[in-house]
Amino acid sequence: MINSSADTGESNLRTRVCVARPSTKISRLARIDFACCLDAALADFARALKVDPKFARAYSNRGALRHEKKDYDVALADLNRAIELDPKLNAAYFNRGLVYESLGELDKALADYDTFIKSDSTNGLAYAYRGNVKSRKGNYDGALADYARALELEPKNAFIYHYRGDAKLAHGDLDGAIADYNRAIELNPKIALTYRQRSFAKEKKGDYDGFMADFWRAREIENTEAGLK
Repeated sequence: MINSSADTGESNLRTRVCVARPSTKISRLARIDFACCLDAALADFARALKVDPKFARAYSNRGALRHEKKDYDVALADLNRAIELDPKLNAAYFNRGLVYESLGELDKALADYDTFIKSDSTNGLAYAYRGNVKSRKGNYDGALADYARALELEPKNAFIYHYRGDAKLAHGDLDGAIADYNRAIELNPKIALTYRQRSFAKEKKGDYDGFMADFWRAREIENTEAGLK
């Protein structure tokens, strides 16, 4: 909580909630709305930190938002400051792991995800993101183990199936990738990127009709999101 002050009361110093979007293509109009939401939230956090410069959660949350805006250097500075102020603030390690992953600093990302999971072993997406890093580092078996644990915790999370499908596709398991993309689409049929990734797997298998069907379905979803006909 932020304590009230003579200049700004808690009722006026509220943090707007912006939901972080998964790494999928979003429409132009949605990008504009989301950018406005991010900017408003960033302004609120700036005000919060003027009231309480040692408010670790504000630094962590602002770092997460700056990551969404791809301002990686300032995001990292915020998250380092959050951890410096409160080394037990678990969310800051997860958010910093995302930044390191985006910067390609995979060992540091893995270390932060490990730290987060040690304190919260019931967060399925944390295992999924760690699996993504392990897959990029070539630890395919380790990645699969993390995806399996993620799905034990969140069996109806379409994005986890999508991520595992990406790992299988990258490592040449085309049938396995398609099966995971199929399940992701069953759970959420409106993720354009899943159709696009499945189209690549089908193309590699020589299923050109399937490739074209998925390609155009992805385009259809993207156009609908953008308000295009």
